[in-house]
Amino acid sequence: ANHQLADLSAVYHKVDEIPFDFTRRRLSTVVEDTSGKRQMITKGAIEEMLSICSHAEYQGEVQPLTDQIRQAILKTVADLNEDGMRVIAIAQKRALPAADTYSVKDECDMVLMGYLAFLDPPKESTAEAIRALKAHGVTTKILTGDNDRVTRCICKQVGLKVSNLLLGSDVERMSDDELIQVAESTDVFAKLSPDQKARVVTALRSGGHTVGFMGDGINDAPVLSRVDVGIAMGALGSDAAIEAADVVLMDDDPLKIAKAIRIARKCLRIVYENICFAIGIKLLCLFLVTIGIANMWMGIFADVGVMVIAVLNAIRALFVKKL
Repeated sequence: ANHQLADLSAVYHKVDEIPFDFTRRRLSTVVEDTSGKRQMITKGAIEEMLSICSHAEYQGEVQPLTDQIRQAILKTVADLNEDGMRVIAIAQKRALPAADTYSVKDECDMVLMGYLAFLDPPKESTAEAIRALKAHGVTTKILTGDNDRVTRCICKQVGLKVSNLLLGSDVERMSDDELIQVAESTDVFAKLSPDQKARVVTALRSGGHTVGFMGDGINDAPVLSRVDVGIAMGALGSDAAIEAADVVLMDDDPLKIAKAIRIARKCLRIVYENICFAIGIKLLCLFLVTIGIANMWMGIFADVGVMVIAVLNAIRALFVKKL
């Protein structure tokens, strides 16, 4: 265990929390030390965090958040985003007055302390999965809450060409009819809220498409419940996403989606074969009876024999390992 963190837990205790939401894109926690002093610690997306900060810890000292310092911070974050790193800013507000509860109004005049950058690389099989889906006639579109720089980097890593990108702010300004037209030609949607993701998939369905969506977070649950096929991650996915999904990938391998499509198409092909075979034999027997050629044995074959052959043909659906 980290002894420094253990020491902090002994000194501070949590007083209140202002939960995360996709409008503010940040979360705040109020803590109190053993002397009774309170402070607010806030984390969130860099642009939204800068909007509530009046000062920043810059070059080793707390300074007013001037335009020059703001641009330097944004440039550093942009460089990290270009490398595919997600960035969370951290700010604090000292000498917080005592109160029973705190609200969003208290998130102001804060000091930006720094930021955390971390990598969340795509799975190794993602690029191959996208190619396999394309071979089956499935178009892949990206719907993410990440900003456009991170999203472009991830798309490059998985070999997905970005010919048109829309941000959540663009989606917000569009009517439903406009979104239906634009969604058709847009490959990537970035910095989306859960509601905006739901609007995009609804627009695609309204455009006449069969839509599948793969997600693993709590915020993906509303989208998973609105698409034709909701796909959740079984190993890392949230309980809400798994509950809302139609299909759960137990090993979180996106390549299994292409395999599932091959299995489904094989099953449908077998169903069509059995239907056509059964109807064809029945019609043939009726014709032969009409002209006086068919006998009782032909009728038995048209009934029992066709059923046995159809069952034997359906057994082929069990052999899917090589698909």
